[in-house]
Amino acid sequence: TLNLQQGLLKLSTQGLLRLLRNQNDQGWKPFVLTVSSLTGEGVSEAWEDILQYQIDAIKSGRYYHKRESQRVSWLWDYIQFELIEIFKRDPSIKEIKRNLEKDVKRWQNDAKHCSKYFT
Repeated sequence: TLNLQQGLLKLSTQGLLRLLRNQNDQGWKPFVLTVSSLTGEGVSEAWEDILQYQIDAIKSGRYYHKRESQRVSWLWDYIQFELIEIFKRDPSIKEIKRNLEKDVKRWQNDAKHCSKYFT
């Protein structure tokens, strides 16, 4: 019964992966392995597949391309964070911020409208 349940779960997960597959990750087709942390079954095979994926991704350039995209994303995350922090600390903004927040809390204005105040 447990093997039947594992098999059904594996089939179901494979179907979901086909639907959710990242089309930009060409050259790699996701697959499903059955692994048990209790018995250790499948763990070494899964680890081998992970290492093989890494090797394939490096050889094809997918690994570095993905890392480049992540680094650019992190750059803009940090810039956005720093700009918001600078903005929040600006003494001339503090009173305006309090008034806009008060308007939004009291339903006197919506957030989108209030955000346009600074553009």
